Amino acid sequence: MILVVLQHVSIFSFDINGYETVLNTALISFRMPLFFFVSGFFAYRAIEKWTAKLAKDILKRKIQAQIVCTIVFFAIFSYCHGSNIFGWINNGFGAYWFTITLFQMFVIYVLLTFISKATNRHYLLDIGLIALSILLFPLCYIGSGNIGTVLCWINLEKYFQFFAIGILARKYQHIFLAALNNDRFRTSIVISYITFMILMYLNIWDKVSLHSINGITYRLLQDVFVRYAGLFTVIIFFYSRREYFNQDNKTSRLLCFIGRRTLDIYMLHYFFLPPMQFMHQYIANSNMLILQLAIGLALTACIIAVCLILSNLLRSSDFLASWLFGVKPKKTAAQQAAESAPVIDISELRTTGATPVTTEK
Repeated sequence: MILVVLQHVSIFSFDINGYETVLNTALISFRMPLFFFVSGFFAYRAIEKWTAKLAKDILKRKIQAQIVCTIVFFAIFSYCHGSNIFGWINNGFGAYWFTITLFQMFVIYVLLTFISKATNRHYLLDIGLIALSILLFPLCYIGSGNIGTVLCWINLEKYFQFFAIGILARKYQHIFLAALNNDRFRTSIVISYITFMILMYLNIWDKVSLHSINGITYRLLQDVFVRYAGLFTVIIFFYSRREYFNQDNKTSRLLCFIGRRTLDIYMLHYFFLPPMQFMHQYIANSNMLILQLAIGLALTACIIAVCLILSNLLRSSDFLASWLFGVKPKKTAAQQAAESAPVIDISELRTTGATPVTTEK
């Protein structure tokens, strides 16, 4: 989430295009793949645990947090900028596409899960995720019409593969962790990412025109190879530093708190991106990497701080917390008392008239 805000500061505040600098190119290479990988990783539940009631409860909260929330914030943002609050009906959700796309991915995952469970063929989930990842990706280069624009299908098609990988990485966690613990795997991934980034860097500086060499090769490099290498490089980095981040220190506590408020920050940060296009002429150069990071991270920290303050304000209302961010309603005192009350274990009753044994529920 920090990297999302950082890149939006660069793009919207400094008017630096996605592939104009090395910093933006690096962020684009893994930022959204990582976001969807993490989403898929935490969306996974073992097939045996799925029930109709569980799916209904989760989908209800997803609709609140990813559909209702998006429509509300899109309308407010559009109104503040003098645009049509119902503009999403014809033109899609613009910058708020992520949650709409993520909701569709989750629905697909739920459907595949119930098909696998109903047929008692658990491998159908794996086959479905892999097949859809392969079939959907080429479609992102083809127009999808008005409905596709509204539903943000181009991003669904481009990023579903990373959501699927997140699910499979969690499902087969022992294999995934074995790969992360393999030094050959780690080395090959890091070297691959550095190599791909050098090629992207040379393309930025017009030292090598990858477009002129082969358009398909450039597309594969830009949208596939560098994204996978970047995604796994970041995962390897944090996994190798897991002991530090598992400690109860200020850094880990802060990152965990920001992580829990990711949706809040995503919805709110667009309102606080300062118009600083005049900075473009000073820092829109790959040689200004340190300056871009320094200024960008300073603004990012301020924006996230303001978003967290507003997040706490909005979450002080249980209604807003539930309908805007999908927070599970707090249990009333009566409900908590009922759950903690002792219950009679009928199996311990004796015909002798002994006092029934009570156990905590």
